[in-house]
Amino acid sequence: LIGIDPQEQKRIDTIIRGMDTSDSLSTVGANSALAVSMAVLKAGAYAAQMPLYSYVSKILRDEYAVVFPPNLVFPTPVIVALEEGKNNGNNLAINEFTIIPIGISDIREKIRAGSEITHQLRNLLIAKGLNTATGLNGGFIPNLESDQTAIDLITEAITLAKYKPGEDVRIGLNINMPDYFVGFSG
Repeated sequence: LIGIDPQEQKRIDTIIRGMDTSDSLSTVGANSALAVSMAVLKAGAYAAQMPLYSYVSKILRDEYAVVFPPNLVFPTPVIVALEEGKNNGNNLAINEFTIIPIGISDIREKIRAGSEITHQLRNLLIAKGLNTATGLNGGFIPNLESDQTAIDLITEAITLAKYKPGEDVRIGLNINMPDYFVGFSG
């Protein structure tokens, strides 16, 4: 790899992959291959004088022909708002309910939106006499009656923070499928 321009990501990844004839990168080692590829990616971003997230988007578009929707904006933080109950003693089946400020372009404003919505959610929980303790991932762990109740609370918090649900901010779900479909047969 010495002497190869770090901005030739696809070529370098192909060389790394070609060094290992196994199906699972067990000769070179998948972790080693990934570490080298990531180091090259960071070096390429530095050489291009671009933030890493922009450079990744450029590489995917230019070298791998990935087509992004025109409204896709990088980076987009995913903020854990509420956490499930299996480990926290509440009734939720979904592991995490997240706030995704997809319709806001500036990273600072995305983080601000997440903070404002989380603050409104905390106020709603307090007003309803619900627990505002947080779980391991930073989301609130109130004892809610259903997953739909969680979604409704987050939607209300988004609106109270003066954002448009589904447009400025979306709700994401982290679902552990085996836990969610316990007893499902078909």
